[in-house]
Order: sequence, then C-alpha cells, then structure tokens
Amino acid sequence: MSQLPRTIKTSRQTLEAIDLNHAEDLDRAVEVSRSNLERWLAWIEDYSSANERAFIARASEGWDRGEEWVFALVVDGEAVGTIGLDMYNKVLNRAEIGYWVRADLAGRGLVTEAASAVVHWAFANLGLHRIELHAGTENVASVRVAQKLGFRREGLLRDGSKGSFGYYDVYVFGLLENDPRASLY
Repeated sequence: MSQLPRTIKTSRQTLEAIDLNHAEDLDRAVEVSRSNLERWLAWIEDYSSANERAFIARASEGWDRGEEWVFALVVDGEAVGTIGLDMYNKVLNRAEIGYWVRADLAGRGLVTEAASAVVHWAFANLGLHRIELHAGTENVASVRVAQKLGFRREGLLRDGSKGSFGYYDVYVFGLLENDPRASLY
C-alpha cells in the first residue's frame, strides 16, 4: 500500500494526504468553525495547534503503516477540513469514513464530493469490502451525505459518539464494494 495515490482531484477541490503543510490552515479552519463542530466532535474540547500537529504526525504514520488515510480538503490552495478512513480492519477489509469542513463552506456539497471521491479511491486502491459512516441522528448534513452516496442505514448506536456537550445517538450506515453508489466528484 506504500504506492497509494496521495492526491485526489475533484471538480472543485484537491484532497491531499495530510501533512504539516496543512497545519496552519486547519488551525484557522477549526477556530472559525468551533461552534459548528463542537456538538459532533469531542476533540474540539482539547483542540490546540500542538494537538493538531500531533494528529497530523499520527495520520502520516497511519499512511505509512497502511492503517488510516487522512486527506486535507484543499480549496483554492487552502486546507479547509479533513476527510479520512480509519478504524481499518484488515481481516474484514473495512474502514470507517469521517470528515469535517470549515463552517463557511458547509452546505455547498464539498464534503459529499470529497466523500464520493474517497469512497471510490478506497474501493479501488485499498481493496475494501465495506465502508462504514457514523452520523449523529440529528446531524442532518452528515445523514444527507450518507444518503446521497448510496450508504444504507443499518442501525442505531445509542450514545455511540461524543461531542463537547456529551454523548449522542448515531446512525450506522454501510456501503459495500458491490453496492450501487453515486459518483459525485
């Protein structure tokens, strides 16, 4: 897996394997998006530039180990969010997709476009059989991403995730390599 493509181009953005060159842009993106992200992402509570850089270092190591693949969403030369696959299970050939985008760019279809590209990339390059997506039951935008891409809602995890305000229920969506899916990039 060391020869994996580390860049994906879509119609409106470039997805680049995350590295320290993205850190300052992502710091700014988190700061202006904090109120939008904190409900869904527990890491916002302890966010700092140092923690961001440690995350980037771990994500880079994940690429090298073939265990996780995190991309920076780059729009007009600026990193504005992340999307990636983690929770990889080699035996079962599955991983979980997760993402966030700067608040002022939310609702424009950038995450759907990026997720479509990453799903295609993952099935083509990683040999995955299954990709899971967990979305808060009240996170309408994330649920719509899953639906637009052809993920099937398979269940509910009570208190399945945590944001800054506590635990919340999540829907579990799944997409198999042979399921029909949209190419929206």
